Amino acid sequence: MLAVMSGIAGAALAIGVLAATGTLGTRVRSHDVVRREMAQPLAIRTVSDSELDQLASAVMPSVVVLRIDGASAPAGAGVVFRDDGHVLTNAHVVASAASVEATFQDGRTAAAKVVATDRLTDLAVLKLSGDGPFVPAAFGTSDGVAVGDLAVAVGTQVSSGVISALGREISAQGGIMLDDLIQTDAEIDPTSSGGALLRPDGAVIGITTAYAGSSRVGFATTVDVARVVADDLVALGRVRVAWFGIRGTSAPDGGGVVVAELLAGGPAELAGLVAGDVIRRIDGHPIASMTELRVVLRRSHPGESVRAVFDRAGQRHEALVALAERAAAG
Repeated sequence: MLAVMSGIAGAALAIGVLAATGTLGTRVRSHDVVRREMAQPLAIRTVSDSELDQLASAVMPSVVVLRIDGASAPAGAGVVFRDDGHVLTNAHVVASAASVEATFQDGRTAAAKVVATDRLTDLAVLKLSGDGPFVPAAFGTSDGVAVGDLAVAVGTQVSSGVISALGREISAQGGIMLDDLIQTDAEIDPTSSGGALLRPDGAVIGITTAYAGSSRVGFATTVDVARVVADDLVALGRVRVAWFGIRGTSAPDGGGVVVAELLAGGPAELAGLVAGDVIRRIDGHPIASMTELRVVLRRSHPGESVRAVFDRAGQRHEALVALAERAAAG
């Protein structure tokens, strides 16, 4: 678990600096850009012990405890997302593993092979040996999740809390940015890294990734990003990055991205956008910066189309933009 040490900023769009030290020796420094955050305590619905048990029991058959290289202590957790035994977890949990063993709630164990990892999202996919049965977790979406919503973290331990911020960004050593993270005050044990973050109906909305011990807050990668990454890791062993094909700057009113340059032959140019257009939304998601554009594009595969809403000369327009795969030089 990446253990983050920081105080919490107090307002939406707050900018702070976090310092973090990962349990695997990763040194992290974060410029934290927050889309939405609790500015003050809210009237928050609590969860009873029986409700917590019910939520946890529903997902526990899909959560495995991971032990690395024969160690007796857990290194992290994972979430089964396909009935053929594929498991999502964090890349930092298994990156250096020579062998991985997964243990289910009922005591069954299975050897696990690392299929592939993605440093840029700190996600990894494992494949369990044997015929199962393997029960996939019910994956939801982070769309519609709001600050103050109930959250339940399930890994080697179970805890409940609330969503305390959305859109967190943590930049790791080497310039790697973990973006669009969900923040929760549900206590997440370091050995639960790679486990599930649930919404009140029991659907998985995130894969737990980091924990700020001093501030008692945890972070999770949105399930929307995790699913796209997992699909690519299973099919290709690598992650394809969707390319929109512009260079841009934040609009003066803070409500969009001004297209400064269209990259020749890129998706945006082919869709009819021109320099000076102000992109307001992509597939219904507000876009206020190039960072937010990149975050939204992480939810889509190259070859898929997204609906761009943009302003040109004071008039509102829409276009379908067929995303391409970003080349190394792109």
